[in-house]
Amino acid sequence: MKVVYVIGGMGSGKSTVMRLFEAQGASILDLDVLGHEVLKKKETKHELEETFGSEVIDEQGEVDRKTLALKAFRTKENTDLLNGIMTKLIMELFQKRIEHILKDNSDQTDLVVEVSAYNGPNGGFGGLADMVIAVVAPEELRIKRSIAHGFTEEDVRQRMRQQPSDEERIAWADFVILNDVDEESLAQQVEDVWERLHYMSGR
Repeated sequence: MKVVYVIGGMGSGKSTVMRLFEAQGASILDLDVLGHEVLKKKETKHELEETFGSEVIDEQGEVDRKTLALKAFRTKENTDLLNGIMTKLIMELFQKRIEHILKDNSDQTDLVVEVSAYNGPNGGFGGLADMVIAVVAPEELRIKRSIAHGFTEEDVRQRMRQQPSDEERIAWADFVILNDVDEESLAQQVEDVWERLHYMSGR
């Protein structure tokens, strides 16, 4: 089984691409889902409160994700602090999840993983990927999509400033999917990449 990362910025359409890979027969996993599990852990809450202040914990004792995001994406330094805390804990859970998937994955279907916080092959999530697929789209289109999902334009632009650029993602990637057209064309790109992955795997 190969572990294939799908990376991309806000509004690039990673989730749509993941759904299309699942339709091709891939096993899929979203590290953001694991991140939400990690946010429930006491050690995570403690580290986040120590780093960003008591305001990031709400009255119910849970992480206030909106307040945390406002603080964490204010500067690159804060973003790096957040990533440092979360990456370590997510990777521990991710490795356990891969072991579980391997036990249940008798046909060795490739695992395609959505990695929103990917920061290069030498970053915290770089070690487990056999291949990387970058999903890219024009910035203004990404902003428009993100606003449609409930973000403000100011918030989107602030987050984008703290994230890698599409040029960096393309340089890190083995394959690039351009998501600026209709879903039919996007589905064809996903199918083409899936076939090339199988060819490179010798299947």
